[in-house]
Amino acid sequence: YTHQGESRPCIEHIDLEVKKGEMILLVGPTGSGKSTLLSIAAGHEQPTHGKVGLAPALSEKGAVAIVFQDDVILDATILDNIVMGRTDIDPADVERALAGASLLDEVRSMPSGVNSIVGPGGAFLSGGQRQRLAIARALLGRPKLLILDEATSHLDVATERAVMATLMRHTE
Repeated sequence: YTHQGESRPCIEHIDLEVKKGEMILLVGPTGSGKSTLLSIAAGHEQPTHGKVGLAPALSEKGAVAIVFQDDVILDATILDNIVMGRTDIDPADVERALAGASLLDEVRSMPSGVNSIVGPGGAFLSGGQRQRLAIARALLGRPKLLILDEATSHLDVATERAVMATLMRHTE
């Protein structure tokens, strides 16, 4: 893959197969193409050379979800940030998504619960809560493939372990 305006590829010679239930970690220095590779896998970018092959089930709408390190958080309620305008959402699915992101107990303890306002960019939440809110949004659609691009970088070690353990249970 070569970024527009660049002459040198940032990603080349990648052959990666991920099987159901597997967790793959991409490790490398800043600028090595990890985020670009994830964007291509999620279908947000198209490769400039070669091809990306996804299982037919992953080509369905909502089958792939990606959560970035600093995902967009609206100046709205927790619920609004999870459903993102969709009106066909069952409250039980919202709770399931919050639980999957290890955020349900914290939201329940807030005076207004899922109707709590998060402030501009999630200013009323901690960095870890913002990241887990973005994870809950991704989990709401029950994706078959969940891509996390440094989506737990603002979490303390114990919370990161809890989130990852919960995500692994939800993907089995």
